[in-house]
Amino acid sequence: AAPRGEGGGGVDGDGAAEADAAADAAAAGATCCGLLSPASVVYVMFVSNFIMALGAGMTVKFFPVFFQQEVGVSPGTMNAVYSSLCGFTVLGMLLAQRASKRHGRLQVIIPSTIVGVGCSFLLGALRSCYSMPLVMIPLFMARCTAMWSITALEGSIVADYTPKAQRGRWKALNSITSAGWSGSAALGGWLIDRYGYGPCFVITACFQGLSIPFLFLIVPHVAKETDMVQPSPRTRSMSFASPHSLKVSAFHGDEGTMSVMARAMSPKG
Repeated sequence: AAPRGEGGGGVDGDGAAEADAAADAAAAGATCCGLLSPASVVYVMFVSNFIMALGAGMTVKFFPVFFQQEVGVSPGTMNAVYSSLCGFTVLGMLLAQRASKRHGRLQVIIPSTIVGVGCSFLLGALRSCYSMPLVMIPLFMARCTAMWSITALEGSIVADYTPKAQRGRWKALNSITSAGWSGSAALGGWLIDRYGYGPCFVITACFQGLSIPFLFLIVPHVAKETDMVQPSPRTRSMSFASPHSLKVSAFHGDEGTMSVMARAMSPKG
């Protein structure tokens, strides 16, 4: 780490003390139980997204058939539902972006993931409601909106914590995730043929729920704006931050998130 208190601008003793306190606060979450460091964020995000993608592949392709055969929804109604989901997703992304500025990105991603997984579980568990489209369709829309609205935030975290020299490697790994999403559809089809839609949706929800503990592990590392140190005018010109503290306080403003919105619109769930 660079020596704290050095750098341009002639800082007095009080300014150096403020700089030391700021650097110590930034480094407070250096590790999680001594196991994970900020460099592990991108790996944990990849594992979490891979689990979610595999689970999604087991169900997403079968939702139209499920609603037509089990719930009795016409193809025209389903097309209207999917069309309205585009609007709900855009609105959800905007709300998630605003909430992340106030509470933090993972503090928005985790509850949204829990809601989406919970709705998937209910879609499979509420067999007695399969004849009630007014129950099943809102559950489906809530599931999709909750999961699709956070893709931009997830992409911004990966972008912030991936070294530029390694971004090509992670792009290649994302293609593996897409292949797994398609391959898991075969397992989903087998589960539906053997046990029905309900058990398949419940199994998928339980499997996707395995990704949530991984997200909790990196909460101490992913910066949120309310935690970012605001230097006083006397210390603003100092150069005391180490590479680690800069990584912990990674910027995630409008430009950082909006830059990934276009490529994040493809739903993972």
